[in-house]
Amino acid sequence: MATETASDNPSPLHVEPHVPWGRPLAVTAAIVFFFSSAFPVVAAFVKDKDNWPKWWGVLDVSIAFVLGILAFVVYGLGHRKVNKQTTS
Repeated sequence: MATETASDNPSPLHVEPHVPWGRPLAVTAAIVFFFSSAFPVVAAFVKDKDNWPKWWGVLDVSIAFVLGILAFVVYGLGHRKVNKQTTS
């Protein structure tokens, strides 16, 4: 019975160590995206826009800003982990 060694594998995978904050960061970005997407949906059903609270717009822009920052952070931390084997 032959046993395989690491050198017998023609295409070894390079596995990066697991980052403990990677998944929570992605989940946080997804949740912020969900809330950011809810603002235009809710605003579409508003009948009396003059009586709509002013803080709603400030909150919408603030959440969109946080989402933009999270997008840059996720990209910045993850773009180096994508290699040719991943995209093929």
